Amino acid sequence: MTTETIAQPTTVDRIRAMMVRHGLNQPQTEKLLGVAHGTLGNWLTGTRQPNQVVSTLVGVLEEAEVFYPGLFRDRLGRATTKA
Repeated sequence: MTTETIAQPTTVDRIRAMMVRHGLNQPQTEKLLGVAHGTLGNWLTGTRQPNQVVSTLVGVLEEAEVFYPGLFRDRLGRATTKA
């Protein structure tokens, strides 16, 4: 019997998926995550990796999408109007 390991999506994969689901560009996503300009680009290109705090935040945003999508939409509205 062989045991196969199923690869879990990385934090960057989860961020990319969130960007696609909500039609977000990099500045909007940076604002949503509260990171400095260019930080997301470094993650997306693999120059740097997000830390555990970012991973936790992405998880909270994913849960918010499921349990209270209005809250997430409201947060996105603020992110897009101030970007």
